[in-house]
Amino acid sequence: MDIRGVLASDLVIARWLDAAAAYFFKEQEFSLKWAVDEFESNVLLELDFRLEADNALRCKDFIAAAPPDISDRLSVPDVMQEWSTDRVLTMEFAEGIPVSKLCKAIRNKLAQATDEDEPTQVMEEDPTFAGVDVQAVGLQLADTLVSTFGAMVFDFGFVHCDPHPGNLLVQLPDKEQPHARFVLLDHGLYRTLSEPVRLANCGFWKSMALQDEEGIRAFGRTMGIDEKTSVVLPLYFVSRSCRTRAGLGQPITDEEKAELKRELAEAGLLQGNGAGGVSLKGMGALADRVPGDMMYIMRTMHLVGDLHRQLGSSKNRRFWTYMRQAARGHWIHRGRKTSFLDRFLRPLGSRFGTWWFQWHLWLREAFLTCLSQWRGSSTTHFSLAGTLGESREEVTHRSPTPQPA
Repeated sequence: MDIRGVLASDLVIARWLDAAAAYFFKEQEFSLKWAVDEFESNVLLELDFRLEADNALRCKDFIAAAPPDISDRLSVPDVMQEWSTDRVLTMEFAEGIPVSKLCKAIRNKLAQATDEDEPTQVMEEDPTFAGVDVQAVGLQLADTLVSTFGAMVFDFGFVHCDPHPGNLLVQLPDKEQPHARFVLLDHGLYRTLSEPVRLANCGFWKSMALQDEEGIRAFGRTMGIDEKTSVVLPLYFVSRSCRTRAGLGQPITDEEKAELKRELAEAGLLQGNGAGGVSLKGMGALADRVPGDMMYIMRTMHLVGDLHRQLGSSKNRRFWTYMRQAARGHWIHRGRKTSFLDRFLRPLGSRFGTWWFQWHLWLREAFLTCLSQWRGSSTTHFSLAGTLGESREEVTHRSPTPQPA
């Protein structure tokens, strides 16, 4: 079968459907041309398995250079170069169980703890996890997951952009291996961040953590993101804006959530003053204003965040890990000639700078947490995807306004 020929015809159909959708939703100026373009450019690369083999080998180099909390708990199957071509990729067979199976065991364990007063609901335990504390394993793997992809984004600048559960196997701890390990599969879709973009992204995350709007705008410009879009991205990445008076991953008040909805409306993502539905025009415009590399980083972090939650860990823990890695990555300058003195002083500066940033952030977060407890009405958790979904449902189920007779 000619895969490239089939793909070419599928792309023609996709562009025709996009044109049809743009016609029927022309009042909303809706278009998915950007998505079709990105799909075409990346799927053609994924058809050459020599590139995937190179990506896997480069990922193994990343693991070898990573700290023990990553290198001891993550592996990539070896590539058999002599048996691989542009159309065939041969790799080492890796033992492991699907991570989704572990997530299901964790959910069952939590459900049993919640329903312990209802003995009628009995869940059969999976023999795969006999004698294993699945919740402890889940938390350890959740830390490994975030540390791995945080290091890829903020330190290495070479990011596996398809970390869905099907691409991750779990090797449970045993006598020879005291820690659970991930096996990372499918190395067809990667993004390489240029050094200026990687450093700017580190600064962008530090600015989001400290709610520094000027820093967010400045680092956003370096990454090719306009100011209007830059100030909205914290709602996606850390679920708060520069005006939110709540700690990372902490609940907010209903008034603050309404304010965040108004900010989304100002950015064009919601209709009206935040009380309307999702704006298709605004969503399409946002995608057009964010560079392709950053769109893939956003997608990757969304997939990591969802799996991190399923493994039983908290949003707060994920945010803090990313912030530490962004602070550390800001001191790393790859591909630049350095003097002996610079190689000696930079690690010291990195340690002190990272420590100072964490101390500053801890003081801010402690203040915001105390403020939130003092107000005593912060019960709502915010997420951009959830808020957009709620707005769509509110519009769908809104009763029509009675018309006068």
